[in-house]
Amino acid sequence: MMTKRQRTFVIAGVAVALLILVAGGGALLLGSRAAHETNNALSLARDYIDRGDYDRALDILDRLLIADAGNKDARALRDSAVQGKKRQDD
Repeated sequence: MMTKRQRTFVIAGVAVALLILVAGGGALLLGSRAAHETNNALSLARDYIDRGDYDRALDILDRLLIADAGNKDARALRDSAVQGKKRQDD
């Protein structure tokens, strides 16, 4: 039989474990949502580039790159939009 002190430690341990699981799950959901939003923004920027609306595409891509300067997909699309805008202006 457990003493009162042992039960308290077990209950506290279970509570901490549950808290960690909940916090970790929440972090995964937030990360998943952020990735989904980034993918949607990249897709929208691609659509604008395909339609020749380079300024709108560049606005979206600038926001993505401000949030994550290492985003290689956003950088590549930005380069494509800049080239397209230069061709359009010439």
